[in-house]
Amino acid sequence: MGPPPLKLNVGRDGDRIGALHDDLLLGILERLDLRDAAKASQVPFALSECFSRSATNLSKLYLNYGCQMNWIKPEHPKELTSIFNNLNSLALYNIFSECDLSWTLFILEVAPALQKFRLSRTQHPFVKVSKDNAEKTNIVWEPSKGLKHLNLKLFIMFGFEDEDKVTNYIRLVMEHAVGLKRIELHGRSPCNGCDAIDLESRRRRSQADEASRHRIKEQLTHGSSSSVEIVIC
Repeated sequence: MGPPPLKLNVGRDGDRIGALHDDLLLGILERLDLRDAAKASQVPFALSECFSRSATNLSKLYLNYGCQMNWIKPEHPKELTSIFNNLNSLALYNIFSECDLSWTLFILEVAPALQKFRLSRTQHPFVKVSKDNAEKTNIVWEPSKGLKHLNLKLFIMFGFEDEDKVTNYIRLVMEHAVGLKRIELHGRSPCNGCDAIDLESRRRRSQADEASRHRIKEQLTHGSSSSVEIVIC
């Protein structure tokens, strides 16, 4: 059991990782939790801007978008490869449900040691959107041709829905993560602010029969030679 992750908020003055001394980073930056606090004035920035070039010990990374804007700007993989070379666990939390997900595959290009990838899609209708909140926009990104990731073994999604956008994304993960052993697909995670919605969502999921699960698995594996185990929860 390692130390708790260092937690920093994006968009707050003086809270950028780059402000820390390199020697300090080398000592503490093994687990990191970045949480979104983006306002309307926030513009997407390159993730590499947050890290010292000497910070190569990072093994676990948590990015929490808080159902708000996507604040990562696409950049060339070489800018992140040395930083994420030892990353073995990644979690992307609370990505707004309308967001296209293909941009998340950039991590497969820059983190060759990644073994566990967890992603959650969230929609919180109870949240009041302030005029100060940044606009939700999609990131346009295409994986490199011939991208093959050998070490990713487990992919977990929360907020899975049976829709083309989601199933196509999962097929992309399967295509590029050639060593993938297991996929877990969960519905919406429980939320204290969305009790009624989540109860209804769980009720609908409980009514899904084995035939529908089989159909979804067929959609995901059609034309694929992958032997990955797919578990629909």
